Amino acid sequence: MIKCLTRSDARIAPQCPLYAECGGCNLQHLSHEAKSPPSSSR
Repeated sequence: MIKCLTRSDARIAPQCPLYAECGGCNLQHLSHEAKSPPSSSR
């Protein structure tokens, strides 16, 4: 990605202070709900 045009409502502040530089945890900015697959009801 070159540039983020709009931020998602699911975006949160990453907990790691090195998040922007490291890149090791590339989904730390997403809320838990956004990372979880939708549950299916049977």
